[in-house]
This record gives sequence, structure tokens and C-alpha cells, in this order.
Amino acid sequence: MTNITFIQYKVEDFKVSNDLRYILLISDVSRVYKYSTIAKYHIYEIATRLRKPLSPNELDESAPFLQYATWSPDGTAVAFIYDNDIYYKPKVEKDLVCRITSSGQPGVIFNGVTDWLYENYILQTSGVVWFSPDSIYLLYLTFNDTNVGEYRYPWYDGEEGQPTYPKIKSFRYPR
Repeated sequence: MTNITFIQYKVEDFKVSNDLRYILLISDVSRVYKYSTIAKYHIYEIATRLRKPLSPNELDESAPFLQYATWSPDGTAVAFIYDNDIYYKPKVEKDLVCRITSSGQPGVIFNGVTDWLYENYILQTSGVVWFSPDSIYLLYLTFNDTNVGEYRYPWYDGEEGQPTYPKIKSFRYPR
């Protein structure tokens, strides 16, 4: 893989599979909290130089923003998080994508990713999904913040020189 590929696809980060056959190309990265990001992921096959988006929808040619993605230890599968739900692609060269969870609710129920408190103060990471060493099993954490109080704050997001009116944003924060 050359620098031209990185420049062409505006790659900001990457993850190589353990079998060295594939690379997860990560682009359009936006920081959410201290460790978490959302980004677009593409699977790049080194031998063929083919690139295809990683998406929860089979045959989708667009790359949605994902919260996290990780390779299986044997390099043949990928687990990823989209809208707080976990998806599993058992064979990266095939189109099949399996939805593992369906309870995810942005800001309330987190499957495979941490909530704000656990990300910043306890685990100090965002992705909480792991493959077993033999790549057969998948372990993940779920956080349910339903009973956690909301912290509301004004958010000023205007252009310089323009009058701004705050938006009220919120996130769940234990008091």
C-alpha cells in the first residue's frame, strides 16, 4: 500500500488484520469524548487493492459513521458498533453482516461502547467488545443509563461576528 492510497482516501488512521491480508482504513474522524470517535471505515484487501465500506447494511456502497471497529485475532472477521449496536462481519471478503444487538439507544443504552463516565474515569477507552483468542466468541459490555440523571448545558455554535443563540445539549451524568 502506498502513500497515494492514504492520500486518495484521506486516511487518518488504520488497523491491520493479524493475518496481514486486510487493512481497516479510517477516515472522517470526529472526536466525541476523550477517547471515543465516530469515523468511516473501509476494508482494504492488500493483494487485490480493493476497498469496500464497512457498513451494517449488506451491499451498501456508502460508509456510515461507526463508533468503533476491531479485527478478530485470526484476521478473518470484524466486529463494529453503529448507533450503539454491535454488528459482526464473519468473513471480510463476503457481504454478510450480522446484527448482534438491537437494544442500543443513543445516549441511553450503549452496546460495545462505553458511556461518558466509564470512558473518561473508569475504563479510559471507548470500545468494549473483545474476541476470544480463537476468534470463535465475542464478549461485550452493555451500559444502561436509563436511571442516570441528565446534565443540561448551553452550547454556543455560531460563526464569528454572528449573533448566536445557545442550543441546549445534554448527556447523562451521575451526581
